[in-house]
Amino acid sequence: MTASVWGPVVGGGTAPTLDIVFFDVGQGDAALLKTPSDHHVLIDAGPRSPSGATAEFAVLPFLRRWGIRRLDLVVVSHSDADHLGGLPTLLQAVRVDRVVHNGRSVDTDLYSQTRRLLRRNGVSRQAAHRGDTLQMDSSIRAEVLSPSGRSTLATENNASVVLRVEYGDINILLPGDIEKAIEQNLVRTYGEKLL
Repeated sequence: MTASVWGPVVGGGTAPTLDIVFFDVGQGDAALLKTPSDHHVLIDAGPRSPSGATAEFAVLPFLRRWGIRRLDLVVVSHSDADHLGGLPTLLQAVRVDRVVHNGRSVDTDLYSQTRRLLRRNGVSRQAAHRGDTLQMDSSIRAEVLSPSGRSTLATENNASVVLRVEYGDINILLPGDIEKAIEQNLVRTYGEKLL
C-alpha cells in the first residue's frame, strides 16, 4: 500500500504550483511531477520483482485515483531493474508521450521488453547528456547535469541521468543512483548551483 500526499512544492491558494510525489517503491525510485500547466513527468518507474512490478501497486493506483491517463515524459535515470522495472507495466496501462534515458543499452530481458513496448506504442525516445534541457513546462527549467556525452562510465549507477529541476526559487536535484566519484565531479563542475 502506498500513502501519498499530493500537494504543492511552491505556491499556495490559487497560484500555479509544481507538485511532486515520491512513491514508496522499496528498493528503487519513482517520483511524479505535476507542472503548473498540468503536465505529468515520471522520474523512474520503480522495481520489478518475481511478484510483479511495484508500479502496479504504487504508481498506477495513484495515477488512477487522480485521473492521470497520460505521462507527458518519463525519465529513466538508468536501466537497472530498480529504476526501469515498472516501465513495461506503465506502458501497457497509460499513454506515454516521450522517454528520456542515459543512452546506454544493456543486455537484459527487461531492457529488451521495454524497447519492444516503446516501439510498439510509438513512444519518442531521447538520450540525455550533460547540458541538455528537458522541456517539461514553460515555467520549469530541467537541466541534465550528468552523464557526460563523451564519458564511458563503468557502472549503470554512475551513468544515471541527473536532473536539476528549477521552478521559481525551488531547486530539486534528482540524482538517480550516482556514486561518490560522480557526486564529487558534479560538485566540482556545478558548485553552489547544486544548492
